Amino acid sequence: MKRLIATIIFCTALSGCGSDPAATLPAATSTGATPATAVPAAGSPEGTWTTQPFGHDAIAGTLDAAGLGEHTEQFFTIDETPDDLVIKLRLEAGAWTAYRSAGTDSTVSLHDRGTYATEGDTLLYRPFSGGLNTYRWSVAGDQLSLTFVSTTEPSYAGLPNEVFQRAFYTTVPFGWTPR
Repeated sequence: MKRLIATIIFCTALSGCGSDPAATLPAATSTGATPATAVPAAGSPEGTWTTQPFGHDAIAGTLDAAGLGEHTEQFFTIDETPDDLVIKLRLEAGAWTAYRSAGTDSTVSLHDRGTYATEGDTLLYRPFSGGLNTYRWSVAGDQLSLTFVSTTEPSYAGLPNEVFQRAFYTTVPFGWTPR
C-alpha cells in the first residue's frame, strides 16, 4: 500500500512539471479485486471516466436549466471552451484529476486537481485551490452522472463558481474508460 501511495504522489508531482499529464499517471491501480478494465460497482465512482465531446449549446442549456443563463456569455469569454470539449476525470484512491481536450485532439491539459471522498451518493470534491464542491453521483451501466449540490469556492472573475462546476461536470455524463 505504501508503494502504491508513493507511486501516486510521484506521478502526480510529475504531471505538474510540463509533461503530458495523462502519460505520467500510474497504470492500473485497483483498490479492490475488480480488474481496472471492468466497470466499477454501482457503489463506487472510482475509475477513469470520459465525456463525449460537448459544446456551447449543451453548456448554455445546463446553465439555463439551473437559472444561471445570465452568466453564459461571460463564461465563454473567461473560459475559451472549445465547441467539442472532452473532459477526462480520473477518480482514484481519493484523488480527483480532470483533464480537458478539444474533441479527438491529442493535446490534453490538466483542468482540475484535488481530493475527493464519498458519503453514500454524495461526492465531496476539494480542489487544491481551496473550497468544497458537493455533488450527488450515480453510476448506471458504464455512465457516471454528477449532479451539482453546492460549492464553497469563491466567485471567479465575477462569476459564481457554480457556473464552472455545472458547465464542466454536470452537462453530460461520463462514460467508463477502461485502461
